[in-house]
Amino acid sequence: MKTLFVFIFVCWISTECSARDFDNLILVNHPNPSVTKANNRYYLLTSEVTAKKRIPIYTSPDLQSWKFEKFAFDSDNLPAWISNETNNFWSPELHYIGGSFNLYYYAWSKAGVYSIGVATASSPAGTYKDLGKPLLEIPGESLHNPNIAHGTH
Repeated sequence: MKTLFVFIFVCWISTECSARDFDNLILVNHPNPSVTKANNRYYLLTSEVTAKKRIPIYTSPDLQSWKFEKFAFDSDNLPAWISNETNNFWSPELHYIGGSFNLYYYAWSKAGVYSIGVATASSPAGTYKDLGKPLLEIPGESLHNPNIAHGTH
């Protein structure tokens, strides 16, 4: 994050920086992207929502050419605690922890609260199985944009 910030700052103060300097635009209209590398491929997840399909998964060998693979959630594996009246399902973040891929996200729960959820899969491309309840839900609070930190001590 520091490197990206410095780069953006340098471009901002430079008169030579222009849109032509960036020729690897990932995807347009895909908010809250998260990229993870696994098995010599990059996996991009975003907040795109289409009907009952949520969090598209794209793959790339080089961070430039992206191929849509599937949605992390569809009508077959949509978490039961998610409200069906809304498409608020945002900010996916994928981590490999304890031998499985953990997909963290936030969504509008049936309790009427933005909550953080987690689903796991053996492969970064899924199929994802949700925990069955929010990982974190605090009545009266709206939890957004989960960021997970993990590592060894």
